[in-house]
Amino acid sequence: MSWMTKKNKVDCGVFVMRHMERYKGEKMDKWDALLEMECDSLQEQLNKLRRKYVTKILLSDMNLVKECVEGKLDAYANMAEQIRTKFGTKKHLEKIEARLKTLS
Repeated sequence: MSWMTKKNKVDCGVFVMRHMERYKGEKMDKWDALLEMECDSLQEQLNKLRRKYVTKILLSDMNLVKECVEGKLDAYANMAEQIRTKFGTKKHLEKIEARLKTLS
């Protein structure tokens, strides 16, 4: 596969999701996952795909806490811009991880 990587050890789930999304039964030489070769643009593409997949999972009707997620999204959308900019901090990410542990 032309998009195969040698250094990336963390995005295997994103690759699997993309392969399931794009594979239509073609032979290997005809199949195109629409992924870049290993470079900075591939990582940017994987980050976009990660956001796409996590959004679909969180907002799926199968998600038992979908209504809670939608409520949080509404609350976030209604926050002032200066408050929203603080959401990228390490402290906030640690809070998200702690909340996720309580759901499992």
